[in-house]
Amino acid sequence: MQTDRKFTISQSELHRLLNLVKHAVAAKPIVPIYEFLKIDVRTSARYITVTASNDVNMIQARSADDSIEEQKDFPFSMCVPAKTLISLVALLPAEPITFVYTAHNRKLKIECAENNYDFGCQNPDDFPDFPKLQSKAVSFQLDSEVLTSAISYAAYAIANNPDKMNLTGMFIGAAKNKLTISSCDGRKLVRYIRNDVVIDHDVSMLIPKAGVSVLQKILPKNETITLAASAQRVIVSSDMFLFSTLQIKATYPNIESVIQFSSATQKINFQVSQLNDALTRIHLLAESDTPYVTFILVPDRCIITTEDMSRGRAATERFSLSHTVTEKVCFLLLDLETMLANIPGHAKELTLSMEASNKAVYFTPTAPQDGEDLLILVLPYLTNVYA
Repeated sequence: MQTDRKFTISQSELHRLLNLVKHAVAAKPIVPIYEFLKIDVRTSARYITVTASNDVNMIQARSADDSIEEQKDFPFSMCVPAKTLISLVALLPAEPITFVYTAHNRKLKIECAENNYDFGCQNPDDFPDFPKLQSKAVSFQLDSEVLTSAISYAAYAIANNPDKMNLTGMFIGAAKNKLTISSCDGRKLVRYIRNDVVIDHDVSMLIPKAGVSVLQKILPKNETITLAASAQRVIVSSDMFLFSTLQIKATYPNIESVIQFSSATQKINFQVSQLNDALTRIHLLAESDTPYVTFILVPDRCIITTEDMSRGRAATERFSLSHTVTEKVCFLLLDLETMLANIPGHAKELTLSMEASNKAVYFTPTAPQDGEDLLILVLPYLTNVYA
């Protein structure tokens, strides 16, 4: 007669684990096993790991040592319906939760307080193993806050166009004591450089947009994380979780050959709050389908205009600024609004730089923090020289 497997874990610890792995649960999985979570119980060390996968992304979260109370000293695994378990645990009271698993018929009973819940499980052997990197994989360590900041600045510029596969991810390039993170959608390019990191060797990776989105949700605060890459996979790990995503098999463009920032001699400084408020007001009267704004730059003055001829609307905002530039340049309003929504919170002033109005325009924080170098390239929508 086979003995039931049994362990007990606190509701708060299990809820924490499920909140991590739920970001890899597919909404409509193509492979049926991805509707389940794999739970591995290691009773000798008294911890569990919970793994979720949607084929592209996989997350494995581990409980703290001594987080479970075991009945028998043997390891076992089970595959539990993902969405049902996640929703149930979130609604359970803050009481210990006991799992009782019968392996021969794959039945699971969950007990919490005086309540019982029965689950039908799947064969855990059908669930894919967490991927391992090849021996040639390279890795480096990084403070989680650095990567969190970089993603918050650059994620919005990742392309959605599958025809431009090399632009549908975020590029991370590490060289000796220099980290470069970039994204580009063909109209906007964000380049973020940190010169205050310790990296001993060169490594580059191209993380798909879906993977970047998951990282935004699961990265811990103020912890050291490890990034490792091979030709097929990127793995991000901390003490309590492993995250794996497919690496985009495409060559990211040489962004330094695109950016001609050093030759941009015309510069104008804008207060972020002033520019943001002006664009918010202007948007109310801009075209609904393709809203755009025109910057008319004359010495010591900036005039921002828009119009919607079909509705007889127009708006004009004027700034008194110290500059000598004479240009007229037009932008898609959405390009500027998304840029302002994703710049660092400490950036109170932006510098607009350009060489000529028929070339790209660069925005940079006027007073960047030590170790940071953020540059945003925005292509004009329509340009001509103002006279």
